[in-house]
Amino acid sequence: MTEEQDTALLQICPQMKSAYVVQKKRTEFWGEVEKKFRRETGRNCSLPRRRVDMLVKKRKDYLDGLVTGSEDQENNYTIAIDAWIRVVDSHKAAEDVKKLTVEQKVAQGR
Repeated sequence: MTEEQDTALLQICPQMKSAYVVQKKRTEFWGEVEKKFRRETGRNCSLPRRRVDMLVKKRKDYLDGLVTGSEDQENNYTIAIDAWIRVVDSHKAAEDVKKLTVEQKVAQGR
């Protein structure tokens, strides 16, 4: 896929974040992302989750390798992927807090 197509895919994900945070509907979320991508671009992306996960990993690796004080180049692609990373990271943080709260309640009940 081209960077323009990756950008389109990455822009769709945060637009649909309310469906992403519902754990039971994660498969449906990715199916809807694929449908919307096809409608908007006329192209198929049969495995959007795999593609997005790979792009996120590459982005995080790149950011980890930046020298302190260096500035990252901002464009539509980086804005889109960083927005998606924020969605995933905040959802994971919320899930971690929820899990910790449950563990604490179980420990207090002993």
